[in-house]
Amino acid sequence: MTNRKINDLHAVGELTIPCEKCKKAMKKKKGVLDVWFDSGVAPWASLGYPENNKELFEEHFPVDRINEAQDQIRGWFYSLMFCSAAVFGKAPYKGVSMVGWVVDKNGEKMSKSVADMLRYYFCWDVAPYEIQKFNMDIAKKEIGKIFMILWNLQNLANREKIGEDIEDKWILSRFNNMIREYRDNLERFESNDAMKIISEFILNDLSRRYVQMTREKKSGIVGYCLPEILKLLAPVAPFITEKIWQNLKEKGLVDEESVHLCSWPDFDKKKINEKLEKEFDLVYKIIELGLFERDKAKLGLRWPLSKIVVFSNEKISKEMKEIIKRQLNIKEVEQEKSDFLRIELDTEMNEDLLAEGYVRELARKIQIERKEKGLKNGDMAVLKISTEIELEKVIEKHLDFLKERTNLSKIEFSVDKSSEKVKQIEIRGKKLSIELE
Repeated sequence: MTNRKINDLHAVGELTIPCEKCKKAMKKKKGVLDVWFDSGVAPWASLGYPENNKELFEEHFPVDRINEAQDQIRGWFYSLMFCSAAVFGKAPYKGVSMVGWVVDKNGEKMSKSVADMLRYYFCWDVAPYEIQKFNMDIAKKEIGKIFMILWNLQNLANREKIGEDIEDKWILSRFNNMIREYRDNLERFESNDAMKIISEFILNDLSRRYVQMTREKKSGIVGYCLPEILKLLAPVAPFITEKIWQNLKEKGLVDEESVHLCSWPDFDKKKINEKLEKEFDLVYKIIELGLFERDKAKLGLRWPLSKIVVFSNEKISKEMKEIIKRQLNIKEVEQEKSDFLRIELDTEMNEDLLAEGYVRELARKIQIERKEKGLKNGDMAVLKISTEIELEKVIEKHLDFLKERTNLSKIEFSVDKSSEKVKQIEIRGKKLSIELE
């Protein structure tokens, strides 16, 4: 694709937004009739009849058939009929055909509220040249999930500097590869493949993998990728992309007046690293296997484990092992050669691992309590806690971690259990009384 405006008509929903060049060129003309008059005289005015092209016009007028939706009975159909009858004394068309609207199950017209979802579905489900069975339940479930993630991603967008960590290099490679493949498929009119490629990037690469992998560090990746994703999706989902764009504009994260006035995104070949992407594919297969084994053992991610043994012929680098350790909350990653990829997870927990697990679970409970009390991230709080002596000793060993993780200025091991402010919680059968101020 050439580097052009995403929408040369500058249309945003039902609004027409002229670009700066257009604004300067536009001058108001006096005595202009209604635009429907322009439509009504279009068949001969476009040919300059009767001075020019008289024979061509009379050869094709009136036309055999006119086709439009039923709302044009009082619109285009009428304006053509009125003007033609006034000038020529006859109808401008011999026959009329109308298409019906697609309405919802209650017979209500589906407009902007579901328009983006419908367009996305028809581009995403099957190839445009194949028979398509429309299913609104699938559209709402699958496309609705993508739209919800897009909407939530805007909350993570910022102008932080993009890091040089291995995960940053990986997501930038995936991002540029996605743009390349998306554009190539659109050029070949394979819209379904294009939409699946960008959907996979939004759902898995950016949201499920990168954001989860870097949730504890500040990163400008989302703020960098999201505007470009909106540009790519703007022709398919013009309403939601424009709404998110305007939200980003209010935050000062984008400069252009509208997503529909932006240039079509291009990819940076230098940032594509196929080898790195393959390494990450292996890492995420290992992580998925590890999560499955944890789930089988009923061990949540907050409970650390001692080690995982990976059986594979592909060498896992030190950097990749660190990602596996962080994502699976495991202390050590060992590797042994094997023709088939498989893992062994050590699920036995010693006293130190149990202690760390209790404290991490307590931190989660405190975060929930902070949220319920309406505390913001920067707000400091004091925690009062009462529990059995063994668990109290465990917590005392991890005070710094607990304070840092949950924004606590102080932790006191004393609670008035009769107070209405006290909350009773339980972690693996151990009861605790907590009060947050």
